[in-house]
Amino acid sequence: MEKLQQYFLRYCAAGSNSNANKMPLYKFVTFLKDCGIISTKKSQVPSNIEKRNKSAGFPAIEAELIFTKILKQTGASGKHNPEMLDKLDFKSFYAAMIRIGQRFYPSLNQNEALIALTVHVFHIINDLRILS
Repeated sequence: MEKLQQYFLRYCAAGSNSNANKMPLYKFVTFLKDCGIISTKKSQVPSNIEKRNKSAGFPAIEAELIFTKILKQTGASGKHNPEMLDKLDFKSFYAAMIRIGQRFYPSLNQNEALIALTVHVFHIINDLRILS
């Protein structure tokens, strides 16, 4: 989880002088694209994703819906702080990753799905050398 938090913080801080610990939607989608979770072409769906999900891919709109639902459920929608409107903190990001893991690995339990997803994320990020 520490490594996932490190990646989260790096993506939050990329190109931003403020809110280095909150992730807006566009950075969330960028993170998922960089990790091969969201693909622009169906053929780019990660090879280790369970077979029944390969043909469907993971559209950006589904990631946006997960992002929005997590904001509503966790109360991270900026009701008390307008500057934090529509940004995930790490706890909310982690909850979103759990949901995405369950989507990609429906035959696994929640913890196993999250582990499988994070292994995929770490592998892709290391291959791309996005973070050193």
